[in-house]
Amino acid sequence: SQDKIMWEGQPITFKSLGTKLGISELPTLVFFNKDGDLIGNHPSYADEQTMLAMLKYISSGAREQKLSFSEFRKTLIQ
Repeated sequence: SQDKIMWEGQPITFKSLGTKLGISELPTLVFFNKDGDLIGNHPSYADEQTMLAMLKYISSGAREQKLSFSEFRKTLIQ
């Protein structure tokens, strides 16, 4: 689609925004911090358990502590 949205004060197409964010497939969940900086994405569909784990990972501060998402998920199982 050639429809445009505003991104960082500039009009941009959805395709261009996807390229800018490194999105290569749809659907993709994109996560930003409170300042609007991209902190990660998850290509493909995420089931309820995966989505909940991702949100806990981001909100816990584990990402900033350099703990990988796969290692963090192991702590949720215990």
